[in-house]
Amino acid sequence: MNIKSSLLVLTALLGVSTSLFAFPCYITIVKDSCWTNYNVKVDVIDAENEIVLTSINIPKGSGWSRKSFDAHPKQRIMLRAQFSPNFWDKNQDKYYYATRYWALPDEIVGDTMAWNVGACYPKNFSSVPLPPDATNNCQCDNREIPQVQPE
Repeated sequence: MNIKSSLLVLTALLGVSTSLFAFPCYITIVKDSCWTNYNVKVDVIDAENEIVLTSINIPKGSGWSRKSFDAHPKQRIMLRAQFSPNFWDKNQDKYYYATRYWALPDEIVGDTMAWNVGACYPKNFSSVPLPPDATNNCQCDNREIPQVQPE
């Protein structure tokens, strides 16, 4: 039995919730200007066990959204996205995965109140098609996004 399995068994035996080790984290997704007319949904997934930690929706007309979720030090997360409405039949129910994993810090340092993970859709995702009404000047604009204010 490895250390992680042992810890999970010990945690279960003691009746201690793994949320005891949780630390606040925020996901901030910004849509680029070519995706304003589309809904985008992004799932935040624990890369080790592939459990969805949270999902964030950025509706048509919105340029960004933020949502909190519980994380822990050294956790690696991945993102997957979907959009609607679909403009090609082959996009129906298709996921687009981020081009990288995000590794959270090894430890909580000083007076850190929360971590923030940010991504641009579709820049940080693989093989996302260009919408038919897109221009060649698509950009994510982070200037209007406020700093994370932990609860």
